[in-house]
Amino acid sequence: ELAEEDGYEESDDGGEYLEDGTFVTYLIPGRTSYNAWCSECNDDPLGRAVLARIEEMTQINRNHFEHLQMLRYKRKQHYHVHHDYDYYTVPRQPGPRIATFFLYLSDVEE
Repeated sequence: ELAEEDGYEESDDGGEYLEDGTFVTYLIPGRTSYNAWCSECNDDPLGRAVLARIEEMTQINRNHFEHLQMLRYKRKQHYHVHHDYDYYTVPRQPGPRIATFFLYLSDVEE
């Protein structure tokens, strides 16, 4: 399964930016899901297919993408509305997030 290698952890929020390029994270009640970043998606056939489809639909080259962020929800979990801009992402490739693309990978109960 994509992102399993990186492992799912409780979703957190970025806090103070540190001089070494990392930042302090903390858990907040507005995010109760589990999160993993798919660093291996570029090397996986399914991951490459997903990225190609996103490129096709958005007309944005994947060189400007972050790693895919995978979220897992259990019943009654949530991820509240929030802003994605963080000043420390400006100098990084791909830069500040300008768009979010959602894919829902779940079965729907009938």
